[in-house]
Amino acid sequence: MSKRVFLIIAYSRRVIPTRERLNDRFLYIHRLASKLQTVSDIVKSELGDSLSAIGADFYQLRLMMFLASGVESTPTALANQLRVDPAVVTRLLGRLDAKKLIQRSPSSKDRRVIKVQLTANGEEQLTALFHAAGPVLEARFSKLSHNDADQLMQLLSAILED
Repeated sequence: MSKRVFLIIAYSRRVIPTRERLNDRFLYIHRLASKLQTVSDIVKSELGDSLSAIGADFYQLRLMMFLASGVESTPTALANQLRVDPAVVTRLLGRLDAKKLIQRSPSSKDRRVIKVQLTANGEEQLTALFHAAGPVLEARFSKLSHNDADQLMQLLSAILED
């Protein structure tokens, strides 16, 4: 091996990751992302099964929880929060409105902006959703201690930071 090739290899091992190390890192991160996706899919599926018994779904739970948080909500803000297409939120709001679980009203500041709030029926439905979802979430996450859950929340928050 020539001195120049040796120096390039030695330099690349210290400063620039080799292709093999890049592949190892990619595979590691891919496995991590796949695990996160699998956990998400399982939780959504289990929640979906539980919530369907009372005529609801995972996105309805998330949307109603966001509305219950008291943050002023518009359809666009809800779509951003749920990370879904605005058309999905429009359809979901239509279903919730038909069930009288939400109220849509124009903003007092800008009548073009529609604010969305839970109705009293919506708050009752959210309580029912909590009762349906609680045991599912408890069963899935009971394997984690309180400290483990806190640490996981911090780690996931770090991943989500922009």
